[in-house]
Amino acid sequence: MDESKCPMCGSSFLPIKGMTAAEHLSKSLLSLYREIQDEYAAEIPLPCPRCGDKMNSAHNGNNVSRYNDILICDECGTDEIEREASDKELPISEWHIAKIAFHCVK
Repeated sequence: MDESKCPMCGSSFLPIKGMTAAEHLSKSLLSLYREIQDEYAAEIPLPCPRCGDKMNSAHNGNNVSRYNDILICDECGTDEIEREASDKELPISEWHIAKIAFHCVK
């Protein structure tokens, strides 16, 4: 079995085949954030996990990402459509939420 190390804490885990440790952790983080969106989006405007800007409260005006099962703001939804046309998906490591998790926001 191919074992990987977490870039944050050094713990060992078995990654999803074909994913780097950072991609695996980012996907896990998105899954947790989606649960938060489902629970609290109707009450408070949450930041877009892709860009960090505030999303609309509830689910009005937000989009489901074309690449990940999570709500993103309208602007990021438009950007995904444009990127899809040119086959240039924004890597999950470039998402705001992943940068925060890996302490890479400048």
